[in-house]
Amino acid sequence: MEIQEIIKDRFGAQVIKHHEKYLGLPSLVGRNKRNIFNSIKEKLSKKLAGWKEKLLPKAGKEVLIKAMAQAIPTYTMSVFKLPDSLCEDLTSMIRNFWWGQRNDERKIVWMSWEKLCALKSSGGMGFKKLKEFNLALLAKQGWRLQQSHDSLVYKVLKAKYFPTSEFSQAVLGNNPSFTWRSIMFAQPLVKQGLWWRLCNGEKIRIWGDRWLPKPSTFMVSSPRLFMPQDMKVRELIKKEEASWKVDAVDALFLQHEAEVAICDGCNMEDEDSIHFFWKCSRAKELWSSSKLVFPNEINQFSSFKEMLWCLMMHEMSSPENIELVLTCAWAMWSNRNDIRHGELNSVGVGVIICEWNGKFVAAMCKQIYAPLGPLEAESKAVEVGL
Repeated sequence: MEIQEIIKDRFGAQVIKHHEKYLGLPSLVGRNKRNIFNSIKEKLSKKLAGWKEKLLPKAGKEVLIKAMAQAIPTYTMSVFKLPDSLCEDLTSMIRNFWWGQRNDERKIVWMSWEKLCALKSSGGMGFKKLKEFNLALLAKQGWRLQQSHDSLVYKVLKAKYFPTSEFSQAVLGNNPSFTWRSIMFAQPLVKQGLWWRLCNGEKIRIWGDRWLPKPSTFMVSSPRLFMPQDMKVRELIKKEEASWKVDAVDALFLQHEAEVAICDGCNMEDEDSIHFFWKCSRAKELWSSSKLVFPNEINQFSSFKEMLWCLMMHEMSSPENIELVLTCAWAMWSNRNDIRHGELNSVGVGVIICEWNGKFVAAMCKQIYAPLGPLEAESKAVEVGL
């Protein structure tokens, strides 16, 4: 008590008793969480009771639901996970108000609430699903703990719950507060959206960590073969040149993943137009193999658009060369988008293994999701067979 008085006098803080509210939120959440948060239901009930006495059109009800009814629990949901039963009760009250039900009377429900919560572009009304909305708000708090390290709440929670790691690696721990339990409930959702941004690759494992910019998993799916499990991405990077070891990447990765890693923004420089179309190692390889001759001053420009304009105005350029440059640039950009956004083709490979005399040994077939040509597909079939 003496320490409490010293802190109160020094910081001018008030002593909060159990079950009192601070900044509109309960200072202590016990086992009976439904009773703690029951005030939200009472507040919403009073609001809806006043609105039901008025003859409101559907447009008016929509505005009231979105701006008032579904906004009432938002502040609390940004800190605590509300009980599922409470969310269902709040949803039921809002749903009854939308269809015009009062007390025990029944009205025809013309559409499920699930469909009404869909976007308007998808035929719904855009109402919030309170459970999912609660999870999204808590995930936002988790994201702040992952990204913003200067806030007081981050320093307090880190000191108590994850002193030697980041939020994404934190565990629930012993005797956690309800606030921490609530935020940790959204941790899996935060982790789904996390992936590494490459710098020197010192801490990133090639296999197992999310770092490869492909939207399906962000992880390398190429077989590890004899390579160590904890091999780091730094082994694939030339530190002095801040570029990829292209031969090593091509040897370890399947073709489409090598293209993603090297061509689709190497992450060691900002992926602007001049880097992607001109300075990237794969871009240099393409222009070198094209046999085109470029003027020396073309390297001084900061954007690919300026470079093209210079090329068009240069006396050495011909319409045929300009067409070839534009065609190559379009192919690079189209291939990059197909890889990044997951629009990859697939090929089927089949393998039959026989002995020297034609006796059957084994067979298999497999679908491979990768942009492979006929020759690459045959090579992949040999690899699968081996």
